[in-house]
Amino acid sequence: MSAAGMNPLLDITDLRVGYGQVEALFGVSLKVEPGQIVTVVGPNGAGKSTLLNAIAAVIPGRGGRIAFAGHDTHGLATEELAARGMALVPERRDLFGTMSVYDNLLLGAYLHRAEHGDGIARSFEDVFTRFPRLRERRTQEAATLSGGERQMLAIGRALMSRPKLLLLDEPSLGLAPQIVRNVFEVIDALRASGVSILLVEQNAQMALRIADYGYVLETGEIVKEGTGAALLEDPKVMETYLGIGHGNYAD
Repeated sequence: MSAAGMNPLLDITDLRVGYGQVEALFGVSLKVEPGQIVTVVGPNGAGKSTLLNAIAAVIPGRGGRIAFAGHDTHGLATEELAARGMALVPERRDLFGTMSVYDNLLLGAYLHRAEHGDGIARSFEDVFTRFPRLRERRTQEAATLSGGERQMLAIGRALMSRPKLLLLDEPSLGLAPQIVRNVFEVIDALRASGVSILLVEQNAQMALRIADYGYVLETGEIVKEGTGAALLEDPKVMETYLGIGHGNYAD
């Protein structure tokens, strides 16, 4: 149980994942409590994207347990997890380039397609309020957007499903510093609206600044964990991920 007496929204125990003969994750355990931002930081190739894809059932696990909203997810497809309130924003963003911004967002609301128009209209308004640029670009094809606008659209499309848990894979990748700041401001604000977030990021400083809790993943294993503030102050995290020296956890 969490301190508030609630079960974790996401509870992963001893998760193992591999590709062919290659093991990618070795017994990873982590939790996301309701209303938290939890981040996983680590170098390229550490297994961060593999972790998110396994949680979302994009790839199968080889062992361990994933529980979401109190239920074991073993055997559930990605679509079933989405229906239960999990949304993944992949690193590739996976937008439909020849479709308009509006239609890409509408696809995100497919779980609520049976609703009367007012419900979906409110979802659009929420997304457009968070991302005013998308309102301006709503009739444009997604392929014509800038990198930052495509990231906004990918997050916005996920929010149209009204998720309980948002899985974000490298949202800062390839974006200009000011756009990165804007995206992280939105991520931070989402917590206040009740959305829990598991954030995978190479930009450790930005991620840990907004995270309630963080995990350091190296070569498929969690090597350190703690509050975001504590990890930011950790000398080895500073050395390894913030460019001060060359530390690691293999002491």
